[in-house]
Amino acid sequence: MPTLDDLLPQLNDPNQRRMAIDALGKLGDPRAVEPLHTLMDSVIVEAAKFPRDMPGTAIPDTPEARAYFLISHFASAFAKLGEDGFPALLGMLAHEQPFVRADAAYGLGETRDARAFDPLVGALVDADKEVRISAAYALGKLGDPRAVEPLYAALDGADHRVCEAIFHAFNHLGAAGAERKLQALYHANSTVRGFAVAALATHDSATVLPLLIAALNDSERPVCWRAANELGRMGTAGYEALLTALNHPNPLARAAAVSALQRTSGDQSVEALLKLVDDPDGAVRAQVVQALRLESEMVQRRQQQTDTRFVGLFIAALGDADVEVRREASK
Repeated sequence: MPTLDDLLPQLNDPNQRRMAIDALGKLGDPRAVEPLHTLMDSVIVEAAKFPRDMPGTAIPDTPEARAYFLISHFASAFAKLGEDGFPALLGMLAHEQPFVRADAAYGLGETRDARAFDPLVGALVDADKEVRISAAYALGKLGDPRAVEPLYAALDGADHRVCEAIFHAFNHLGAAGAERKLQALYHANSTVRGFAVAALATHDSATVLPLLIAALNDSERPVCWRAANELGRMGTAGYEALLTALNHPNPLARAAAVSALQRTSGDQSVEALLKLVDDPDGAVRAQVVQALRLESEMVQRRQQQTDTRFVGLFIAALGDADVEVRREASK
């Protein structure tokens, strides 16, 4: 194993720097903290030039890009340095640059140190979204059930990625986290409700079924459709619930049920779908045409012959008043 004296000179070589930082963290020598901190300060200056909102997925191989992605390695090294590296992480969490704070939050989670709890709770309200995301994941790693309440509060106004991080944390916070996931079904934020519906998969089916059926009443399409999709994964009980939902007063629920049922096959499903061909809602009719088209294509692939059962229906749908119905029929 390389020694401290072997690794410190490598910090000055851009081609060896990342491996040297990682190795110093694993080495666990407290004397590494000061040189790592000194180098990090200069790297941050270069990293600040990297545009965080760069479009596309290709990352340019530039000095500022390399510096930007090096900050997480400093945070990880400080986390591995334990008691001696902890103050450095707290300093990073208070840095003016948000990308430094985000990596610091993640590093604090890696420490599993109870002292990180309060600083991470504070980071949940950081002005920068990436910091909030890292703080949520880190609180999940700490596993302290006290985090459930501040995490739930952070769901207000949360977007998809923040919700994802918070629900991931709930999964590591025991019974308190599980309870909050259920309560999130009634949250004012529809993105939160959608995640709560998806999270029901971790509960027993007897609890889940009525909650998913209730979620079909949601006024937001993503929530309603996710509930229908989850019902479609629940076997016979879910299938029966979807058939019942075809008569739901909420057109979103009817369309969602049709979409979920199109993943099944059989005469019972087809018969139920045909009853909605003249549904008063255009979105439902369009979904029915799509479902029957996919059913016909599946039969043709399986039987290697033309399926003519719905030809007349498709021709009639070409004259539908709704443009989406006509578009589906034309396919």
